[in-house]
Amino acid sequence: MKNDHPTSQKPVQQTNSPYVGIRILPVKDVALARKEIEHWLAEKGIQIFCIVDHAANAVSQNMFQPPATVIIFGNPAVGTPLMAECPLMALELPLRVLVYEDNAGLAWLAYHDPMQQAAALGVNPEHTSLKQMRDLLKTLEQAVAVK
Repeated sequence: MKNDHPTSQKPVQQTNSPYVGIRILPVKDVALARKEIEHWLAEKGIQIFCIVDHAANAVSQNMFQPPATVIIFGNPAVGTPLMAECPLMALELPLRVLVYEDNAGLAWLAYHDPMQQAAALGVNPEHTSLKQMRDLLKTLEQAVAVK
């Protein structure tokens, strides 16, 4: 579905809401955003570990859900030092983004802010890997979010 986001909703960072630590930004279309993300990651040489198409999984059970796809990706050379320092970081890694359509038919990109997730686990916010992850997600966001 084409996405004409209301001006008041772009870009959104949910920091004073139940979604603390999750960035949510508008995209034009779920399928297009998924393709753009996959292409962008391939261009950067970043491994995609898994793609979970929740809508397709719902259909396989004779159920319906609006389009929602989680793309799980990363670089073990970046994530491993964090997990070695704090094994609970394995709950947050590899990185993942969600592209989804809400009940109003608008399409969105969402992801956990790795800095906030790590801070909640007591990881040093100056950790080189965290900075690399934050920069990567910001660049991905700029590549696919509605401007």
